[in-house]
This record gives sequence, C-alpha cells and structure tokens, in this order.
Amino acid sequence: MAKIDIPGLVIKRRGNKTHHYWQPSATLKKAGWLSVPLGTDPRAAQRAAEQQNDKVEQWRAGGAAPRTVRKFIKGGTIDQLIARYISDKFPEHAESTRKEYRSKLNIIQRWAGPEQVSHIDRKRVRKLKEALLRPVNGEVKIHRAAGTMRVLKTLLEFAIDAEFLPEDTRNPAANMEMPTPPSRDQFWSAPALDAMTAAAIEEYQPGLALALRIGRETGQREGDVMKLVISRWVELPRHKLNPDDWDALAEPGPDGVRSVWAIRLRQGKTNRWVEIPIVGQTRRMMEAAIADAKARGTTVILHEMAIPVEFRDVSQFERHLARIHEQKTGDFPSAEQLEQMVRDGFAPRPWTETRFQRAIARIRDAAAAKARLEGDEDLAAEIDTLQYRDLRRTAVVSLGELGIEDQLIAAITGHQLDHTKKILETYMPRTTKMAGRAIALQQERSNVTPIDRSKQA
Repeated sequence: MAKIDIPGLVIKRRGNKTHHYWQPSATLKKAGWLSVPLGTDPRAAQRAAEQQNDKVEQWRAGGAAPRTVRKFIKGGTIDQLIARYISDKFPEHAESTRKEYRSKLNIIQRWAGPEQVSHIDRKRVRKLKEALLRPVNGEVKIHRAAGTMRVLKTLLEFAIDAEFLPEDTRNPAANMEMPTPPSRDQFWSAPALDAMTAAAIEEYQPGLALALRIGRETGQREGDVMKLVISRWVELPRHKLNPDDWDALAEPGPDGVRSVWAIRLRQGKTNRWVEIPIVGQTRRMMEAAIADAKARGTTVILHEMAIPVEFRDVSQFERHLARIHEQKTGDFPSAEQLEQMVRDGFAPRPWTETRFQRAIARIRDAAAAKARLEGDEDLAAEIDTLQYRDLRRTAVVSLGELGIEDQLIAAITGHQLDHTKKILETYMPRTTKMAGRAIALQQERSNVTPIDRSKQA
C-alpha cells in the first residue's frame, strides 16, 4: 500500500493492476464517511479524491453530506453540549423523561445549536424567554416555555460540570423567572367516560374503550396500559387477599366458577410489581379482549384495530373489499355491509404512543360533537378539555371521595404516598362530592341536641 500527498487517497496493487481509493480517517469513519473506489486511472483518481475532500470541508462548514454521514458538530458548541448531555445523562432518565427532554433540547438546538456555549449569556437567554412567551395564534404556550427554560438551566449546569464553561461561571439561565404554568385540574365525570367509551366502540376500537376504563378505575399510566399482555392477566388465589375482600371481589368467569382476576403491572415510578383486581363490566371487557387476542394469535391485550399494512388507507381497503364482494355476489355491497366488512378485515397491532394519543383526540372530537348534537353543551365542553393523563388524577380523587385511605390509593395507582397526599390536598376540597359531604355532615351535626351539662351532677 502506498500513499501520496492528497489526504485519503490510497493505492492498492492487485496483480498487474493498480486500484485507487479514497479512505476516511478514523474520525471521519466514526462520523459515517465511507470508503470510495476511484478506479485505476491515477489522474482521475486524484481529481476524485480532491472532490471528496472538498465535500468533507463543506460538511465541516455546515453544508450537505452523504446520507450515511451525521451532521458535523463543532467543538464547544451547544450542538456538542447537547450530544454529550444525551450520551452522559439520558441513561439515568426514564423514557418519558427522555422524550420530554428531547422535545425541549430540539427547541434549544434550533435556537443556538451552532453557537459556542461560551457565547450564551444572560441577555441571549432573556431573549429566548421573551420569544417563548410570545403569543402564537393568540395563545401563549406557558408549559412549553417553562419546560424549555428548565431544561436549558439543567443543560448549562451540565456545561459547567463537564468543563464546557469555567467552574466559577454563573449559570446564565439561573433565576430566570417564568410565569407559573396553570395546573391541570380536569376530571372525567361518569357521563364523559361513558361518552368517550361509546365513541371508541363506534370507531371499532374496543381496546381503546377498555384502556379508558382501566385508566379511570386504576389510575395506571398510558404507557403501562398499552404494554398489557395476556401473561399479565392473573388469577388471585384466596391467600393473596383478605378473605372478606376475596368474597367481595369474586365473580363468575366464563366457566361459571367464582374467581378474582387482576392485571399485574410493574409501575413506572416505584418499579414494583402490583396486582390490581379488575371487576364488573371492565372484567368482562378484559375477558372478551383476551379471547379476541388469542383467536387472532397475538399476546397484546389492548391492541389497535387497523387496516392491513398492504393498504394505503381505508378508502383503498374499502374498494378492495367491494370488488371481492361484487365478484362473489354480482352486487355492490351496501354501506352497512361495507362497514361490517371493513371491521371484520381490521388487523390488530400494538398501540404506539402517537397513534394512541391521536385516537384519543379523534374519539374526543366525536363524543363532544355527539353531545352537542343532543343539546348537552356542558358535557361537550367538559369532553373538549379531557386528556388520557387526566384519568390518573381522576382515579385518585374518586377513591379519596369514597373515603379510601391514602396508602390504599397509592397501592392501586402506583404513586408515591407523598404524591398521593399532595393530589388529594390539592384537588379534593374542590370536588362537589366533598363539598356536599361537608354540608351534609354540617347539617347532621348541627341538628343534634346539645348536651345540657347543667343537669349533669
């Protein structure tokens, strides 16, 4: 092997022939640059090698690069700091935290990615704050603004620890006062849950309807509910429960035998396994979902029903089914027949977070529209504000309204006990049921004839 003065150009002899290649350095190879064959003509090979080196320089200057090559990150920049933070700190974070941080880091990267970390001063941070608080279509996105500034402060603190900045540097994002984002206080009323469940069934998404009921009754996180598989549906023997509780929870199963069944979950925050009994209509829906999953050969319980992957959209799938029906019967299917054929042809697939949230938004719009059509504007307005995550808060408060102790609520929902208490302290006094209970007790106790202690001797 011999080299000449052009960087990357190497010559390899094979028998009587001389072959030329451009080979990247170890650093360039790590960035994704690949070896390029340049042929046997020495002059053409030299020109091609020089052109390849020009591409490398353009890449280093921020220009385009081959598809296999990652974006060039200059040393000491916000881009490099973010890459280092992701490498060093993301393994410590839960996946939900990583997702939240990625979205905020993307904003920071768009704001100052190529800039040197040392150039980010308090004045520039203040301008970012002002930009984040600027109304978009008449709305100030306070949650996004506050979250971005919080992540920026954490990132710049890491920059000091990782020696991107001198040790005695004052964090430019420290003490940057931001408006406090309003706390969500939405609750799912029983009518709202029924309306959303009905909309999910109407869309032929029984798994989504079941997810809503599990969220409302057990307060489990969206991610935990979506991961449910058949092996997590377990029967609870008598010895795992208090005898009276087992008797109260036991119901006849499909075989007619009384039993208690539960979902077994590793809860995200506590990382502990817990078995939560499922009863009533929710249990029957779960049993139906499991039977359907087994019949379809999938282990996922709460699957999404979707058109087969070979079809672009529902319209294409409908045309395909209509042609098959017409070939068999000689008639074009009616709208009702076609709708049933589409439903029968749906294939199960695991939910993704994005598709799950989009489905929640679709059925929310459908349920609200139906409520308005029926003249129930109050219910429609309530449904418009709901998100799946509100079910977790709703479950805690609903259990609290029933007088269930904090530690028992925490055992169901997986919250830390302190967090459970905080939720109850924050939201319980505002609920109508609690206010009604307070007034009822006031009336009850104020009507009790006081003891005449003067007659006691």
